Amino acid sequence: MATIDIGKIKPVFKGTYDNSTAYVLDDIVYYNGSSYVAKTSTTGNLPTDTTKWNILASGSGGIWNSSLSLGSAGQVVKVNSGASALEFGTLSSDFVKIASGSTTASNYIDIQGCFSTSYKLYKLFCNFTFDAGNYLEVGLLKASDNSLDTATYYIRANGEYGNSGSANARWTNAGNQNDYRQDDSQGFRVVNTWQNEKADEHSMMEMTFDNPIDTRKTLIQHQTSWSQSNYVGMSHGYGMLNSTLSHSGIRLGASGSANFTTTGYYAVYGLKN
Repeated sequence: MATIDIGKIKPVFKGTYDNSTAYVLDDIVYYNGSSYVAKTSTTGNLPTDTTKWNILASGSGGIWNSSLSLGSAGQVVKVNSGASALEFGTLSSDFVKIASGSTTASNYIDIQGCFSTSYKLYKLFCNFTFDAGNYLEVGLLKASDNSLDTATYYIRANGEYGNSGSANARWTNAGNQNDYRQDDSQGFRVVNTWQNEKADEHSMMEMTFDNPIDTRKTLIQHQTSWSQSNYVGMSHGYGMLNSTLSHSGIRLGASGSANFTTTGYYAVYGLKN
C-alpha cells in the first residue's frame, strides 16, 4: 500500500483571481484584499459567489492588490472593465490640459498641435506682463503647415476702462467703450495693455474656441482683465475667423516689435462633448 506523507499535502495557490481561468476544488485565489478557496470546479464566477467559493482569509476592507505590476509614468490605478480586479491605465477626464508653458522674449509664441478630433471646445488661459506699447492678439495656425492663418479676424468687444488717475481714481473714473475690428490678419485682439511694463501689473485672459479643427469658420469668445500704469480695465467679446481651413494650434502674438516678458503663463484645455 502506498504511503502518503500528510506533511507534504498543501493547498494550491493560484494567485490573483482571473475570470478566464478554470479552477478546481480547493484552489486558492487572491481577490480584492481577501483570499478564497474553491468549493467546486468553476470558471468565470467571482470569488464573492458563495455557491462556488469559501472565504479563506478576509482582508481589512481594502481592495489593493499587492501583486499588481507597476504601471507607466502618469498612469493611475483603476478597476478593470470586468469590475473584477485592479489595473493601471490612463486618466480619463472631460476637461484635460493639453499644453502649457511660460512665455519667452519673442514677439509671438506658437502652441502647435493642441487641436484634434478628441475635443470640440477648447479653453485658452493666459496671464502676462508686457513690454511698453504692446497688446495681445490670438491667431490660429493652419493644420496643413502650422503657419498663421492670415484670413480676416473679426471681433466685437465691450469693456469698461478706468481713466487716468491715481489711487481710487483708476477705479471710480471708469467708462464703457466698444471695439469692433474687421481688418486684422494677425489674430483676435483681446488685450490692450499700452505702457504696461511694470512687473506688479499684468493681464489675464480666458478664451473659448469652437471646434477649430473643423473646416468651418471658427467662433471664439473671450474675457479679459488688466491693470497698468494709470488704468484698469476689463472686456468681454466674441469673434470669428473668416476661414474654412482646419486649424492645428494657437499663436499668441505681440504687437509690432514688442516682446512678451518671461513672467507670462499659458495653458490650453480640451472639453469633451
